[in-house]
Amino acid sequence: TSEKIPVGGQFSKIEIVSGGTGNSVKEAINNTEFSIPVSSILTKDSSRDYKIKKFFFGVMSNTDLLSGKLLISDDSNGIAKITMNGETIDVPFTYTIVDKIFNMQATIDVNNWNASAALASLNKVCEDLHKGSDGVSVTWSEVALNITSTFN
Repeated sequence: TSEKIPVGGQFSKIEIVSGGTGNSVKEAINNTEFSIPVSSILTKDSSRDYKIKKFFFGVMSNTDLLSGKLLISDDSNGIAKITMNGETIDVPFTYTIVDKIFNMQATIDVNNWNASAALASLNKVCEDLHKGSDGVSVTWSEVALNITSTFN
C-alpha cells in the first residue's frame, strides 16, 4: 500500500553449496555459497505464497532457485553476491557475531535484478489487496533481508 506496510516471510530451505565450515564463525561464513528454492517461501498465508511463487518468481528467468555467495569484508561488513532473474548483483550487508550466532542485515531493490515486470505481475494479481486508504495499489520493490544462523 502507499503506507508501505511490510509483509514478513522467510524461506524454509537453504542449501549450502560450498563452504560453511571453519575455525570461527567468521571463517565459516566467508566464501560460503548457497541456494534457496523459491518454492520454500513462507509468509503465513498460503494464498500469498502461491502468488509470490507464480506471479513474481515465476515471471523471472531461471529463478527456481535464488543463489549467492557471502564475502566478509571486515568485522561488521560484507558483500552478498545474489543471483536472481539471470542477474548477479553485489549487495552490501552488515553483520554481527554474538557467541556462535551470525546475523546479517541488508536491503535490496528487486528492480536491480531487472525484476520490474515480475513486480508489476505480482501487483496486478494483488491489486485490490495492495490498495491503501488513498485507493492506490502499490507493491514496493525494496526487500529487507535478515539472515540468522547458529553455528556449532
